[in-house]
Amino acid sequence: MTDSISVLTAILVIITAYYAWQTRGMVKEMETARLYQFLPSLKVNPTHLHLGDGFDVEIRNLGVGPAKNIRGTLKIEPDGDEVDIIYTILYPTESFSLHAPFKCADSYKIAKEYKQLTMEVCFEDIANITHENKDVFMIEDIDKTRNDDHRASTIVEVLNEIKRTLDSIEGKLGR
Repeated sequence: MTDSISVLTAILVIITAYYAWQTRGMVKEMETARLYQFLPSLKVNPTHLHLGDGFDVEIRNLGVGPAKNIRGTLKIEPDGDEVDIIYTILYPTESFSLHAPFKCADSYKIAKEYKQLTMEVCFEDIANITHENKDVFMIEDIDKTRNDDHRASTIVEVLNEIKRTLDSIEGKLGR
């Protein structure tokens, strides 16, 4: 009888150890998921090309958590200038702007020689864990960006709304 109790106790100890090991793995997964739940993600987007000067660049946090102590560089490649990036805190959906200068005064011509804007930054998340981020914007896509704050689709929507309003007014006037 005592032999069977010893065997059952040993089996119970093994099962308990297995459950403890599985629980530890689940806790690690939950900790990792919690950290990624609030992970910031920084993206670079040129917003304006200045003839003879350079780019205005917007850096936006597309992640779901704030990015703190942002430090890094924005490089115009190949062989372009380098701009330091220093920012205290950038909350989700927020952005900040900076100017990325050219070495040459004839910037529009030389913009076609440059291949990309490269942003390399490090920052901390809300758990004070340091992350590195690299984002690249291809210069050839600069012609696809607008030099104002309005996207083409937004302008079309507004114009369509104005047309609907005018049509409604004309309908009420009986024209």
